[in-house]
Amino acid sequence: HLLDMINTMLVISRAEAGEAGFEFAPVDLSAMIIDAWDLFVPLAEDKQIAFTQQVDPGVWIQGDAGMLQRAFSNLIDNAIKYTPEKGHVHLTLHACGKELVEVQVKDSGPGIDPANREKIFERFFREESSRTTQGTGLGLSLAKTIVEQHAGSISVHPGKGEGSLFIVTFKWYFYV
Repeated sequence: HLLDMINTMLVISRAEAGEAGFEFAPVDLSAMIIDAWDLFVPLAEDKQIAFTQQVDPGVWIQGDAGMLQRAFSNLIDNAIKYTPEKGHVHLTLHACGKELVEVQVKDSGPGIDPANREKIFERFFREESSRTTQGTGLGLSLAKTIVEQHAGSISVHPGKGEGSLFIVTFKWYFYV
């Protein structure tokens, strides 16, 4: 656990220093998102969470597949972790016109205090309500760092009526 935390800190620090060493290549974001999603199906089933996704096929971006998978795994893991039993988690990936691709992860958890919406992306920050749940407070900071290294953006919004909605946006790179 400590080694994982140290490695995560190193990735964040190197990226901030411009020494991240990401290996960019064409990435089938659609396939990568579905693969990441599939890893969490058993965890969602254990909590009886309605675990759904809607992924447009054939969406490619320029990126580091391993790092992108870490970012989306953190978002999906958090959504499941903070969603109560019999709740729901939904992921979408779709192209927005010819220039942008958007990934959304929505959960039915407790949501995030509006005062903390920017703070949750800071290293080691954890909302008071999340302190009883296992974690280091680095997952969202790492996700933000990875997304920004891909010239993307990440934000969090209240879900309609409940929970949280994380939105990640990238420039769309169509690869044939």
